[in-house]
Amino acid sequence: MQDRQIKLLNDLYNNLCEINEEGLNDDHFYDWLNENYFFEKDLEEIIHEMKSVLEKI
Repeated sequence: MQDRQIKLLNDLYNNLCEINEEGLNDDHFYDWLNENYFFEKDLEEIIHEMKSVLEKI
């Protein structure tokens, strides 16, 4: 895997963590996320899975 690809994956992970944290700190944003959620799994579950994958790189 190229360094650029690893960086993209790390950026995605960090962005998902930031979105999750922002949702926990802002009820309006949290409500918006719930109304417009587009993942099949919970965001926290996706973050956990991404962390596991990134640790293997």
